[in-house]
Amino acid sequence: SLQSALREHERLKAEVEQASAYRAQARRERDAALAEVAQARRVQARAEAEAASLRKEDAELRRKSDLLVRRSLNATEDAGEGDAEEQPFHASAARRWSYYITGGFLVMVVLVKVITTVRDFGMSTCADADGDGDLDIADLKNRWCCNLSTSGLRNLAIIFTIAAAGFFGLWRAHIIQKFLAPIAMIAFVITVLVACVQTIVMDHWQRFMDKLSDFLGVAKRLEAAFSGQLDAMGVGTPGCSKARGSAR
Repeated sequence: SLQSALREHERLKAEVEQASAYRAQARRERDAALAEVAQARRVQARAEAEAASLRKEDAELRRKSDLLVRRSLNATEDAGEGDAEEQPFHASAARRWSYYITGGFLVMVVLVKVITTVRDFGMSTCADADGDGDLDIADLKNRWCCNLSTSGLRNLAIIFTIAAAGFFGLWRAHIIQKFLAPIAMIAFVITVLVACVQTIVMDHWQRFMDKLSDFLGVAKRLEAAFSGQLDAMGVGTPGCSKARGSAR
């Protein structure tokens, strides 16, 4: 029985040593697990720090990107305004020629009107509008101002001032530039057509007035000749007969 007890003791001692070895292994595994957990926590903290740094850099990049976009938009708007302001000077060849032709034609019409008026006024062929028997500045004013009164001229000046202010506002707003070329061409065509029609009408009217003047001259000569023959025959008009009867 002593040997059995010794064997039992040895067995128990071996089990105790084996249990101690298992417990030491478990402690080592636990320590390794705790170390891995700590390492994972450190890695997580480092990742969170890097994520926070990345978020901060992203916010800074977004701010710089927005600033660059705003600057780019402002630069584009400034360039657009500059191009719009310089558009009449850098327009296409057709548009430039339309401006040149229309402007030259209007200048030519004004010069012809001025030269014709000055010539007529200098040669005393203008109409005596005020009926004072001579040609003066008042007659020239009536011819140039279409015989308008002072109030009418003042109202026209107000209308032209408002129109000029509206044109300036539309020009500054870059609205009217794109309509100038068609407006100029339409004005040019209308002016040419009106000038042609006026020339044709005035020519026919002048010929009609010349024929009417010739007819009136012939009528006056016939009247003078008929009156001379009646006077030679001693036959007067009823008024003259009454006058001679009263004299008797």
